[in-house]
Amino acid sequence: MARRVVRPSHLVLAAGLAYLLLISLKFRRVLDLATADLDDGPAAFSSPSSSDHFPPSNSSSSTSTTTTPTSSTTFPVHPFWHRYDREAASFAGDPWELAAAHATRAAAAACPSAVSVRARGRVVFLPCGLAAGSSVTVVGTPRAAHQEYVPQLARMRQGDGTVLVSQFMVELQGLRAVDGEDPPRILHLNPRLRGDWSQHPIVEHNTCYRMQWGAAQRCDGSPPEDHEDKGILSASNHFAERMAVRKTWMQTPEIKSSRAVARFFVALNSRKEVNVMLKKEAEYFGDIVILPFIDRYELVVLKTIAICEYGVQNLTAANIMKCDDDTFVRVDMVLKHIKLNNGGKPLYMGNLNLLHRPLRTGKWAVTEEEWPEDIYPPYANGPGYVISGDIAKFIVSQHANQSLRLFKMEDVSMGLWVEKFNSTKPVQYSHSWKFCQYGCLENYYTAHYQSPRQMLCLWDKLIHGRASCCNYR
Repeated sequence: MARRVVRPSHLVLAAGLAYLLLISLKFRRVLDLATADLDDGPAAFSSPSSSDHFPPSNSSSSTSTTTTPTSSTTFPVHPFWHRYDREAASFAGDPWELAAAHATRAAAAACPSAVSVRARGRVVFLPCGLAAGSSVTVVGTPRAAHQEYVPQLARMRQGDGTVLVSQFMVELQGLRAVDGEDPPRILHLNPRLRGDWSQHPIVEHNTCYRMQWGAAQRCDGSPPEDHEDKGILSASNHFAERMAVRKTWMQTPEIKSSRAVARFFVALNSRKEVNVMLKKEAEYFGDIVILPFIDRYELVVLKTIAICEYGVQNLTAANIMKCDDDTFVRVDMVLKHIKLNNGGKPLYMGNLNLLHRPLRTGKWAVTEEEWPEDIYPPYANGPGYVISGDIAKFIVSQHANQSLRLFKMEDVSMGLWVEKFNSTKPVQYSHSWKFCQYGCLENYYTAHYQSPRQMLCLWDKLIHGRASCCNYR
């Protein structure tokens, strides 16, 4: 009996038969998928540009547009992504519902308007970071003073080299760039209220990156009793007057060193475009306090109250000066005059008027209803006067409880308020003609009715050591 020999061609034939058998088994699965697709209804030919970007329509609530295929086949053809849409939805859910849920979560996670640290928390996370021009306001209370060793004092052999330190340190930190290193300190702000080695309150600014501290920027803090607030009444359209003040007496060393602070108090204008320019000016120079009412002569007294509130609540000023934007002020002489008249009593200083009677006719007429009394109380002329901080606190408290009498002439109103304060605590009235009411006098403290050109002239003379007038407009 002859033995059959297996040839290579037989192996190829066997492999082919096995392949055909496998295809026949898989063909049933292909038919099942095709049948399932046919059961869905008429096929819609759509382009990826439309189907990829809009949610599929619901047959119960919307209509779809179909196009008859141009092929001669009797079987409708589905786009190849149709089945994958269904399979993806079965695994991950409806993509449009997921997108809507993601949008909802994104809206809920919008940048908050404020964040806070409760109890004794030490770190607060800024969820949205900081963009250019951002600002951070920190409100806190320094903890009780603690002992701190200061090498400089030890070398000077002052006691045991320790001092009591009361501080409120705040740092703005970035994200850690390298494991094992501290995060970069973008800003290190350390106000020391007491206990620095220099024996003066200081404010320290610094930065630290990759454990390397930069050169600290330190500025001396000034005790509250040295502060003076100068409130300047100005109209919203008096840009030239404000610029003249900024270029002249606001450049004095007392203001540049922050021993004295000058601010313009400006009410709104009836014209919107003027208010827009005023807002831009305030943002650029940072020396304007915008008051929320339309500017009128009868409301100037509210500006004076705002000056007192600013000096009491924002600066804790020892003395407050009110002046107009056409008043040139010799800041150094005003501070010296305050110091000479500092007898420990509340101070009211300026060009005082005594026993003045209200005018019943003319431009400055006052009716009986507005002022029924025959004479005004002692008052300082409005272009420039000084009150002490305790008088300002009294005015603010009286205004807060609505017991402050208001009169349209703000300088007379101030005299009225000081007189009321004087009935409970003696006030030192200090008069000087050098607080000029009309124009300028030689060796003036303040000069009134000065144009921007005269302001520049007065400043030029003053920096050359001459306090003389410029009698031209």
